[in-house]
Amino acid sequence: MHRFNRKEEMVQLDPKCIANAVRAVFGFALVAAWAVVATAVAEPPGVFQSEWQPHVVQQYDGSGGSIDLKTSAQVPTLKIRSAISWHHHFIYMLEKNRLLLQSGGLGWCSDDLGITWTETTLPDCYLTYLGDGKVLAARQKEISLSNDYGLTWQTVAPYPLSPNGQAFFGSFGPMLVDKDPSSGSVVRLADPGYSNDHSAYVRFSNDGGRTWPKVVKVPWISETTLIRAGNGDIVAATRTDGNASIPDPKAPYDWRRVGGHQDFYSGLGVHISKDNGHTWSPVHKLYEFGRHHASMVLMPDNDLVMSYVVRLGYPDTPEGIPRYGIEAVVSHDHGRTWDLGRRYVLDRWDGDWLDRPRGLVRLRAPNETYTVLLPDGSLITAHGTGYRGKGEGTPRDIKLVRWRLNK
Repeated sequence: MHRFNRKEEMVQLDPKCIANAVRAVFGFALVAAWAVVATAVAEPPGVFQSEWQPHVVQQYDGSGGSIDLKTSAQVPTLKIRSAISWHHHFIYMLEKNRLLLQSGGLGWCSDDLGITWTETTLPDCYLTYLGDGKVLAARQKEISLSNDYGLTWQTVAPYPLSPNGQAFFGSFGPMLVDKDPSSGSVVRLADPGYSNDHSAYVRFSNDGGRTWPKVVKVPWISETTLIRAGNGDIVAATRTDGNASIPDPKAPYDWRRVGGHQDFYSGLGVHISKDNGHTWSPVHKLYEFGRHHASMVLMPDNDLVMSYVVRLGYPDTPEGIPRYGIEAVVSHDHGRTWDLGRRYVLDRWDGDWLDRPRGLVRLRAPNETYTVLLPDGSLITAHGTGYRGKGEGTPRDIKLVRWRLNK
């Protein structure tokens, strides 16, 4: 009887005990399973994944309308917790299928076109790919060289001052690299730059950047990049005016809307040299203000593509917040004219209020564009963006847009 009563009690208790036991076992098993999964997919230190997301590029049709082009984009810096500076640099190396991305002393490389990024050591300066794994990095005091696709670096020469003795702010992007058509070896580098007094020069090197014996004074005053057009001309895309001709904005004054004193009022123009960089045409202004920081690519059909930032020029939102963007235009005649009516809007975003009662906005304007051509004919444009910024312009992000020309 006693045994029977005990057995009966056990029968009555079993459902709860079993349920609790099952829940406990299942819980431990679930935790263990997630631990195994987490271990399996954990990224090694210094390595992260970044997905290409659907993105829309807008193209104007030349008659007031526009079409939407389905593309893809990513913001790899969302995975990076360190501060990103205003400046960044971006190149593509065909032989290794490698992208190099650098900002604020941080560097990353990707050998699968942006799916996986690996932290690497890159100099905080403009990058130029010379071919055959050689990358040149130029900054105000020295020139460094990598012979292994940007993994290790050595200083090879000082970076000379301007002829006037001031610091030389060199090419806004890769230098112009001229190669021997038969051997593929580099025969000349051209580095456009300027000094603080807005004197501008192009200097030339025949030994990979170790010496710069020839210097030519040029008619621009600020940040400039060069490209060799399909007909042999050299095209210079330059930031025009600087602070030379725009009066100070009227009060109330918000420096964030205009980039400090009046930085955002600079425009965008083109010069062309038909004698290998020794003399240059007068400027052909594409935009009087608000658009600059250009990057150019030569397409297989000899079209030129130019990307640039839009810091001023879009109407404010109804609430009075500025709008920003990244655009690109195409030249079908070696840089002589540009099809502004059919320009591409690669990205666009709104600003944000910092102090709405006082009319102050956050500094979310774009900075710098770098466009590279991939073997399949598509383009990747990297640009600095402040759309995530919650303070005085930080954190900054670098966004990549992969897109194609609409032929």
